[in-house]
Amino acid sequence: MTWRLGIDLGPASIGWVALRLDTEGVVIDIIDGGVRLFSDGRNDKDNEPFNLRRRQRRGMRRNKDRRQQRVQNIEKALVRTGLLTSHDHDVRHLDPYQARAEAATQPVAPEKIARALIHLSKGRGFKSNRK
Repeated sequence: MTWRLGIDLGPASIGWVALRLDTEGVVIDIIDGGVRLFSDGRNDKDNEPFNLRRRQRRGMRRNKDRRQQRVQNIEKALVRTGLLTSHDHDVRHLDPYQARAEAATQPVAPEKIARALIHLSKGRGFKSNRK
């Protein structure tokens, strides 16, 4: 005689059954079985998933980290190209909109171009999902 355990995993439950088999694999007896039901993972009040707030905050952290990394990469590229000197990273005192307007219409100093590019890199890819 052998035994066999059958398990059924669902999204909100686990079902199981224990069977006794003869030597040829035919079921002789059902030993025991059962089902364990789980909650659906939502708050009863607002019907939102439990991890919604955690997921939203993680997304905000990731967006912030990506933005900071993008700005650092732009600054490194500006230093490599010579538009920004390594000790002159503090161009943030310049008005980015004025620097962009001047760079669009006339020749400007390299630090103004650097400030305009850094400003453009911060909002790259932004698309509001508000309706």
